[in-house]
Formats: sequence, C-alpha cells, structure tokens
Amino acid sequence: MPLQPRARSKASLENDVRILVAAVAEAHSVGIDRLALRSVGRRCDLTSGALYSRYESVDELIASMWTERIGQPVLDFLKEAMSAML
Repeated sequence: MPLQPRARSKASLENDVRILVAAVAEAHSVGIDRLALRSVGRRCDLTSGALYSRYESVDELIASMWTERIGQPVLDFLKEAMSAML
C-alpha cells in the first residue's frame, strides 16, 4: 500500500514562496554563482535548516527557481521576441 504524503501547513507553503522570492532577489544581487542557502535564509528571515529541509544543495534551489519562478516568464518573453522578429 503506497504511503500518502502528509499535508503541508499553510505556513509551510507560504515559506516555500518566501524562499523562492528571496532566492531570486539574492541571485539578482550577488549573481547565481555566489548564491548560498544561508544567505537566502537570512534574506527571507528563515533558518538555514528550513532551507536544507527543502533543498539538499544550492543547485536544487536554483533548479526550483527556474521551474517555479523564472522559466515560464523567460520563455514567454523569448516567444514574443521571436514572433516580433518573424
């Protein structure tokens, strides 16, 4: 019998959003190569443990930033730019 994942609290889901917003802001500030989980945690006022419980590494956080915050707007912009050029 497969296990059912435990429902996450509203606060936990809100923290997910706070982390991604802070990660994008931190990457904009220091660059993607200097992004660190601790600095993102400081920026959104969460412990580093809160971030490490969600992401094993900064690479995982960057992948989540792309899939959940950055990717679609960038692809939409590129699609519009290509349409305008054609």
